[in-house]
Amino acid sequence: VRAAEPRRETDRLDSGELDAAVVVALPARESLRSKTLFSESVACVVREDHPEVGDSRPLDLYVRLPHALISPRGAGSTYVDDALAAIGKARRIAVRVPYFLVAPMIVARSDLVLTAPRRIVADFARLLPLNVLEPPLELATFSVALAWHERDDADPGHVWMRDALSRAIAA
Repeated sequence: VRAAEPRRETDRLDSGELDAAVVVALPARESLRSKTLFSESVACVVREDHPEVGDSRPLDLYVRLPHALISPRGAGSTYVDDALAAIGKARRIAVRVPYFLVAPMIVARSDLVLTAPRRIVADFARLLPLNVLEPPLELATFSVALAWHERDDADPGHVWMRDALSRAIAA
């Protein structure tokens, strides 16, 4: 298991550095194969006793509150920011973290808002005092796929690994 490097995944698969990669978007390359694992959406999460957030999520409140952002590369905007910009809005990112496992823990102990993949949010909401809410704007779903190099297509061990990963991730 290696840290994600989204801009290098295709090269890492081509070189054999990676056997497979779980990816959201992978540039088309003839040498690569992929299998869609699931479709995902996002949800918002705040601490259960957040002083300003009830059961609803008005857009003005959403953009006014400070946000946590999961940013493996440490910079850049997300499709949430793009959707906000399209309607003339912007959110304030108060903290960027490189790892998906850190952000919900920070949110559970702060007044930050996190918009993240629904499966991650739901898992953490079972473990931490978090309130899961629908985003206040329409956000597209995205697909999560398993990618590998064509040279491994028929390798029995690789086929087994892909099947095991597919079952574990889809569960």
